[in-house]
Amino acid sequence: MSISANMKQQFFKAADAALSDQALQQRPVVNIEVETFQQILAPIEDLLDSDPVYGQYEIGIDHQIEELRKMCLEAQAAHTTRDTCTKQRRSELLNVLQSVLENIQETIDDNSQFIQVDFGDLFALSDLTDVIYEAGMTHGEFLNHNSASQALFATAKNIDEAQKRLWLPAAPKMQEEKPALGQEFNNDHDASNDPVYNHHNVA
Repeated sequence: MSISANMKQQFFKAADAALSDQALQQRPVVNIEVETFQQILAPIEDLLDSDPVYGQYEIGIDHQIEELRKMCLEAQAAHTTRDTCTKQRRSELLNVLQSVLENIQETIDDNSQFIQVDFGDLFALSDLTDVIYEAGMTHGEFLNHNSASQALFATAKNIDEAQKRLWLPAAPKMQEEKPALGQEFNNDHDASNDPVYNHHNVA
């Protein structure tokens, strides 16, 4: 038996063993905090809050990601393409968003603080942000939906940033304390009464 034939035989044996081993067929999952998805989908939430219909209700992250998928689908229908690679990546994005949506719906039912996301879906989501950016451009340039366009751009950016943080929630931003109205004037007035205060001559 030739070396190549032997290697091929070993490959098929390994493949058969993998198919019969249930443990090897299970795809790895990652626990992602719900807060991470809340931060990612914040632009979509803001968009829905401004809607006269949706704004009356509290929209959960499952509805937000469903809206994100719907917006991407609308953009793809409005701006079709014959490019095979683009079609494939568009379909992949819709499939990934659907899979993540199903994971979120299961997690919400369990009232868990974490969402179990398929590792492959998580990797694909961060790899497909360019398709979300493309959908944002379509909403802005072809559909004249500027608010939807900006929401898609911001969501894609949030996904990229979350991936850089290894999908951990962003730390809360420390807001700089601004002086109260008139405080700067009062501080300057107090300083002018100080003996060592230097008065500035105005020409």
